Amino acid sequence: MPGYTKEDIVLKLDGHMITIGAMKKELPVEEHSTYYRRERTRGHITRSMKLPHDCDVNNVDVVYCHGVVKVTFQKVKSASSTHRTLLIK
Repeated sequence: MPGYTKEDIVLKLDGHMITIGAMKKELPVEEHSTYYRRERTRGHITRSMKLPHDCDVNNVDVVYCHGVVKVTFQKVKSASSTHRTLLIK
């Protein structure tokens, strides 16, 4: 997320749905002797993604470095297969 600081970014996790959002605020006004300079940069971005069911949502690692947000989930180790054959009585 280039152009956004770590403080501007919000991550929300709701079940197996992750939402990454950021809001850019206006920069302060620069006052010079003969003019004022103001950049009107406001913006809001939001992306939501559904996670696979084998992700451990309780074990999350989030790293921000140079505009890149890296979110890492551990995979849940299943003890047995969830598929089985049922007998008809």
